[in-house]
Amino acid sequence: MQTVIKQNNGSNSLIVFIVAGSMLAGAYYCFHTLNDQLAAMGLLMLAAAIAIVGRNAEMDAPQILIDETGIFDERLGVGKIFWDDVIDVHIEAVSGVRFLCLRVKDHNSYLNKLDYARRRQIEQSRELGFRRFNIDMRGLPISLLDLKSQIEKRIV
Repeated sequence: MQTVIKQNNGSNSLIVFIVAGSMLAGAYYCFHTLNDQLAAMGLLMLAAAIAIVGRNAEMDAPQILIDETGIFDERLGVGKIFWDDVIDVHIEAVSGVRFLCLRVKDHNSYLNKLDYARRRQIEQSRELGFRRFNIDMRGLPISLLDLKSQIEKRIV
């Protein structure tokens, strides 16, 4: 059985709504006050483009996939982390942001999948003592404790 957890991008929708609404108000102002149809048309087209791009970004929101073999979070960039490789899982909170933290047997096999800049960034945080792959839980519509217990059942 596969579980898909999509990030809730409600705040992104609000930003797109505000920007597109501002463009529409500008188009109205250009059309009626300045009597400039070309500027009004340009702003209307820009507002439509922003709304379309915002909607597509919301549909492509980061997600977590969990199945019988492992967990995949596209934000990590290391591919699927297999249950056989996971030693333990725990929850951490830093500055109010909660993370699901996975410790794996051989982290180098996963780090080698990253580009140089991202790998170097993670290696520097590892030098400071952070040795786990952290899954950011902001905006994910699932109980962190439920997700942790699902994972613990699979790594035993």
